[in-house]
Amino acid sequence: MHRSGTSAFAGAVARLGLPLGEHILPGQARDNPKGFFEHADVVAAHDALLASAGRTWDDPTLWIARRPQLPGEATCSVQLRSILDREAGRGRPWTVKDPRLCRLLPVWTGLLAEAGREPRVVLVHRQPAAVAASLFRRDGFSLEKASLLWLDHVLGAERWSRDLQRAVVGYDELLRRPVETLERVGDALGVDWPRSPSARRGDIEDFLSRPPGAGPSSVPPLEGAAITAAVLAEEIWSELEDVHPALPAPQALDRLAERVTALAHRADSLLLEHLGQVLERTVGTRLWGGVAPLEDRLAQTRAAFDETAKDLRHRLARLEEGLSEVAALTDRLLRGVSGDARATMREVAEELPKVCAELSHQGEALEATRAELGALGGEVDRVARELDRVSRQSQTAIAGQLEALAWLAGRVDRLEQPRSLAARWRAWREKSLR
Repeated sequence: MHRSGTSAFAGAVARLGLPLGEHILPGQARDNPKGFFEHADVVAAHDALLASAGRTWDDPTLWIARRPQLPGEATCSVQLRSILDREAGRGRPWTVKDPRLCRLLPVWTGLLAEAGREPRVVLVHRQPAAVAASLFRRDGFSLEKASLLWLDHVLGAERWSRDLQRAVVGYDELLRRPVETLERVGDALGVDWPRSPSARRGDIEDFLSRPPGAGPSSVPPLEGAAITAAVLAEEIWSELEDVHPALPAPQALDRLAERVTALAHRADSLLLEHLGQVLERTVGTRLWGGVAPLEDRLAQTRAAFDETAKDLRHRLARLEEGLSEVAALTDRLLRGVSGDARATMREVAEELPKVCAELSHQGEALEATRAELGALGGEVDRVARELDRVSRQSQTAIAGQLEALAWLAGRVDRLEQPRSLAARWRAWREKSLR
C-alpha cells in the first residue's frame, strides 16, 4: 500500500546489494527525499495499464470485490517482459518495488511463470490511521478514501500472493529493529543477501532514521460515512498484528474481505471525490500544458517584435544622419569654400556616391525590417487566436467535467452513522496517535 514503508524497505534491501535496476525514480524534497526506489519504466507501464481501463493508482474501486478488465494487459506484459529481460536476464536477481503491485500482481505472476522465474513477495504493512494521515497531508484524501484504499490494497496483495513464497514486514518493526527484520525476511524467503544486514547495520540505521518530528502530524477530518471504513481498517489491522509476522488463515482473510466488499456501495460517493481530484490533476495540467507553450511563443514573438522595432529606430536615425550629410554637401556645393568652387565640387563628387550607397543600403534594410515586422505581427495574431481556441476548448472540457461532478453529487448517499461508530473510531484514532 502507498505510504506504508515500501520505500524504506526497498532502500534497505538496496543497501544489502540486491539490484533495483536502472532508471530509478529520484526522490522529492517534500515526499520521500531519500528516494522512491521504483523503476521508472515499470511505473510507466503500470500507469499505462491502469489508464487503459480508465483507472489511476488511487481509484477508489474495490478490486477485491470485482477485478476490472484491463484492455492494455497484453501490451503491458510485452513491456514488462522486455524490462525483465534487460534487468534480470540469465537468472540475475532483481528487486521490483511499486505499491501498484498490490492490484497488478496477477500480471507479473503470469509473466514470471512464462519466464521460468520464481518470485518472492514481501508484504509491507503500516497502521491504517498513519497511512490515512500521510495521504491526507500529501494528497488531501478523505478518511474514507484512504481507509478503503488501505483495505483493498492490503487484502488484495494478500489474496494475489497466496501461492507465492512471501514474508510480512511491519513498518514500525522495520524502523525499530531493521537488522533483525531483514534477517528474518531473508530466512523466510530463502534469500542470501549479498551483504550481511549486521555488517551494514550503521548504513541501514542511518538510512531509516527520521528527523525529529517527522511523520504525519494531522489526521483527515472525521465525517459520518467515513467511520465505517476507518473502524473496519483498524479492526483488520489488529487481527494482522495479533499473528505477525505470520498471516491469518485464508478462510479468516476471505471473511474479512467479504466485510470490505459490503462497503462497495460507497464507491459512488467516493467517485465524486476521486473525479474532482483527477480533474485537478489532469484537466488542469492539460490546460496549462496547452496554454503555457503558446504563452511562451507569444512572449518570444513580442520580444522579437520589440528587438526589430529597436533596430528599425536605429536604422531610421542613421538614415536621417545620411540625409543631413547630403544637405551639408549640397550647401557646400552652392556656397563654395574660399572661392575655390572646383575643389569643392571635386570633394562633393567623391563623397556623394558613398552617401548614396549608404542611403540605398539603409533603404533596403528599412524595407526588410518592415517586412519582418509585418510577419511578426501576423505571428502575434495567429498565436493569440490559437491561445483563444485552447482556452475555449479547455472551458468546454471543464464544463463537461463539472456536469459529471454535478451528476455524481446527486447520487451521493448521505447516511447518518450511529454514534457508537463515531466513538469506536475516536478510540482507534487515540490508540494510533499514542
